[in-house]
Amino acid sequence: ELADTWQSDAKPHRSIYLQRVSEDSRRLLVETGSDDYAPTWSPDGKQIAFLHTAAAPQTFEIRLIDIKNSANQRTVATVCDASDTFHGTPSLSWSPEDQALVTTDCVNGNPGLTAVSLKTGARRRLTSAPAYSVDDQAIYSPDGRWIAFRRSQGDSSDDIYIVPSSGGPPKKLTRSEEHTSELQSLTTLV
Repeated sequence: ELADTWQSDAKPHRSIYLQRVSEDSRRLLVETGSDDYAPTWSPDGKQIAFLHTAAAPQTFEIRLIDIKNSANQRTVATVCDASDTFHGTPSLSWSPEDQALVTTDCVNGNPGLTAVSLKTGARRRLTSAPAYSVDDQAIYSPDGRWIAFRRSQGDSSDDIYIVPSSGGPPKKLTRSEEHTSELQSLTTLV
């Protein structure tokens, strides 16, 4: 089953929809009344985490919703809206051990990666992007030891980095002239 963000002609905002691969129609998972983005499945397939446009300006709520009972949802944490003019909405990546989500958050206006505990909502800063840069499109390795991400400097200068999921200095894997728009997957690193 596919989870995606879609805006129908009947609604003025984006919502999270589910669609079975074998069917043409999709069904609304939840109606929040505001824009929702970046749905990602839990490792066990029972929940979806997503970014919900919060009431406070330039913030997102990280929400979890139960697939079988969409009334069963909760807000885990609030993060800054690190969207900018050259990249879209931040992404979410669920840790393989089902303990945390990683997303882009701002500290003093600096958009870097943050791990958010699913249990407590506590945030742990993983990266700090240089001035005029954004760290985004983070994705956990299957073993949960690494997080790959894109560091963007403007609309045409992207590099792929990795950082240990426990924290530490990021390591650059690509050169800026190798434009990368999105990370889709990461295999286990040695």
